[in-house]
Amino acid sequence: MRLCLVTGAFPPQRCGIGDYTECLGRHLAGMGVEVHVVTSVHRSGEGHATLKLHRIIRRWNFIGAMRLLLALRKIKPDVVHLQFPSVRYGRVASLSLMPGILRALRYKVVLTLHEYTIAQRLNRARQLAMATAATEVITTNLQDCTALRRRLFWKPGRIHRINIASNIEVPPAGSFDRNTRRGLIGAQADSSVICFFGNLHPGKGLDDLVEAFGIVNSEIPDTRLLIIGTFSPADTLYSCMLRRKIVEAGLLDKIHITGFVTRRQVSEFLLASDICVLPFPDGLSVRRGSFFAAVHHGLPVITTSPQFPLPESMIDGENIVLVTPRNIQQLAESIQTLARSPEIRSRMKQNLVVLDRRFAWPEIARRTLEVYNST
Repeated sequence: MRLCLVTGAFPPQRCGIGDYTECLGRHLAGMGVEVHVVTSVHRSGEGHATLKLHRIIRRWNFIGAMRLLLALRKIKPDVVHLQFPSVRYGRVASLSLMPGILRALRYKVVLTLHEYTIAQRLNRARQLAMATAATEVITTNLQDCTALRRRLFWKPGRIHRINIASNIEVPPAGSFDRNTRRGLIGAQADSSVICFFGNLHPGKGLDDLVEAFGIVNSEIPDTRLLIIGTFSPADTLYSCMLRRKIVEAGLLDKIHITGFVTRRQVSEFLLASDICVLPFPDGLSVRRGSFFAAVHHGLPVITTSPQFPLPESMIDGENIVLVTPRNIQQLAESIQTLARSPEIRSRMKQNLVVLDRRFAWPEIARRTLEVYNST
């Protein structure tokens, strides 16, 4: 099979969906699929060891659409798989029309929608139009799948749910020194390192985490908080507010913010940590790649109760710890409990092995290939 993946961004560009596309393409290639990727121009001009990369789109407008169509004419794919949204797409109308245009040109079109129900109304309408025209639609969570099957009632069998997995791979054992990485943030071998991973913006609950960590550190002074991520230029004010909060709490030497780091460095920081805390104000969702990255690295996770039911394999107190959103005291108490109990952390880590297998790339690639074969 010859496949063409279409995404607005691709590594080394910073985009979770670009990372998702790279992981999916690599695992499909390992199953014998010839994978092409059409994406945006990038100054690095990097190729890829496994995938046939076409960095040809400067802007995703009418001209960009024509470039895509010309590329597809040369590639001659059996399936075109569009990823939506992505950081480089913008708000051009040509993307809304693309599935319909491709279907008119007799391409088999698979569309993955990563953020349907949480999108704003106009964007949701655009995604619905794209899904209507696509041959098959893949969603990454139950809420999106249910909503689209209700709206596209005449083709519920064409709406699929395939969960995401971690975009951050674990490096080979022995390829880095854990204590050296911990030493960079002033953590001793026997102290507890609490980490947060993800894009740093107001919707992630970082201010709650800093406040809860202040309570924890007053009780367990050798704890450290490692924030793995970077602020976007649009969140400069929020960055200043958060840093000021850290200084005023007297935690400047106890909290380390990495800034932008490579995926390999993210993995090393996760492996150097003892607990991952993800206090999302709107609750945990299976679209949270940072959660699966922590699970994949065997980290006990404290996160917030979801708005929608979680898969049965996620069990509070067994492989995750759930707290009420915005409840800082409860969050602090949960962190203290895990920080003081290596036994609980060890038990949770063992339970995470089974959970990680259910959300693994080989399974995602296999199920995606089934969708391609059904078109």
